[in-house]
Amino acid sequence: IIQDQTYDYPASFYEPDADELAFIQFSSGSTGDPKGVMLTHHNLIHNTCAIGTALAIHSKDSFLSWMPLTHDMGLIACHLVPFITGINQNLMPTELFIRRPILWMKKAHEHKASILSSPNFGYNYFLKFLKNEPDWDLSHIKVIANGAEPILPELCDEFLKRCAAFNLKRSAILNVYGLAEASVGAAFSKIGKEFVPVYLHRDYLNLGERAVNVSKEDQNCASFVEVGQPIDYCQLRISDETNERVEDGIIGHIQIKGDNVTQGYYNNPESTEKALTSDGWVKTGDLGFISESGNLVVTGREKDIIFVNGKNVYPHDIERVAIEMEEVDLGRVAACGVYDQKTQSGEIVLFVVYKKSPEKFAPLVKEIKKHLYKRGGWSIKEVLPIRKLPKTTSGKVKRYELA
Repeated sequence: IIQDQTYDYPASFYEPDADELAFIQFSSGSTGDPKGVMLTHHNLIHNTCAIGTALAIHSKDSFLSWMPLTHDMGLIACHLVPFITGINQNLMPTELFIRRPILWMKKAHEHKASILSSPNFGYNYFLKFLKNEPDWDLSHIKVIANGAEPILPELCDEFLKRCAAFNLKRSAILNVYGLAEASVGAAFSKIGKEFVPVYLHRDYLNLGERAVNVSKEDQNCASFVEVGQPIDYCQLRISDETNERVEDGIIGHIQIKGDNVTQGYYNNPESTEKALTSDGWVKTGDLGFISESGNLVVTGREKDIIFVNGKNVYPHDIERVAIEMEEVDLGRVAACGVYDQKTQSGEIVLFVVYKKSPEKFAPLVKEIKKHLYKRGGWSIKEVLPIRKLPKTTSGKVKRYELA
């Protein structure tokens, strides 16, 4: 039962300086070393205002979010942004979304929410439970921000196609890029425009190489999306190993700078020094390039890349191909690199969440290896069943733990 409550406010408020620490948010820890990102009131005010502008928020808008408030997207983008911009917000407990994902769109319909968000897995999870055709009208949804995980254009497409029955606009999905070090948001696509898929030749995704476009049907296609341009108060550049800016179209290190960007890690001068370039840019640890249209395309996390036979292999590319098989599901499969001392080379190991008996898994191993070799040319060393994927609080797979 929801009851209206009135709170008595204290007679006086503490007024912090802009450069005082507002809170410390821990980076995802997907690489095994969570660090306390220091965020000031200055950082948060600039980032929340920039997100409000990027989403073209007006007084009639309202948010609906199931993202946890222990996660930067949930806390800053989906709680502080509507608070700062003075519009209504509807918060759904994350456990409730996990138990009954259908409530996400049911409540969006009931409350006429116009701004929603979800990482990549949420769309697939929702669709798995969408059986009958409810009588919803989702035409009022202006934006569903998609970020915090690698974004699959195929999944965006399927979600939009199936929700078209409820009048969801084709332009509703807004692909975005952010990280804890940027407060939360760094680059956003343009609202009101359809998302842009990017299909690249997977053999030309190495640092310093020019990205090569291929058709969606190409055997060597790895799929990505454009995530837009830097939002207000944030700058972004693509750099080489010496932190020099590279041309558009060349894959390099994504670096950020601006009023929303952290000054470093709490009580950790060593990590702070490692993260900053000599000219004051923060290294995000992500790789990507600027497309012909001037938009950022993120290709993957530098530390997640598997180096096999002189080639860079992106784990989420392997996972995307693996989920083409009926027995393998998104969010329940993870690829990672393991160094083999005997052969002195990197090997690919695939983990699949599997709850049935190991005897039933054995024949599946052969099928998965065959499918991945045929579709991507990857030789998989091992396919291992696992009861549960280890994940960080923000839903990123702890690949280092699996390795």
